[in-house]
Amino acid sequence: KFKHVRRSTRNIYQFDLCSECTRYLVDTENKKEAELTKNVWPAFVWTVLKNRKVHEIYGESIWQFIPQQ
Repeated sequence: KFKHVRRSTRNIYQFDLCSECTRYLVDTENKKEAELTKNVWPAFVWTVLKNRKVHEIYGESIWQFIPQQ
């Protein structure tokens, strides 16, 4: 659901991923482990932060949705 990274053959980009995102996005052998909440959470945060509609509605207060710890 949160796998929004698309591959293009024309524009190839390299991304540095945290270990949780790497497990979630790359690990296809152990799907059950990859889809644990601890691995999905960063993808959820990224999805919220990049959503234009969320920015239009909440503006700078979007950061209140991100836990400080």
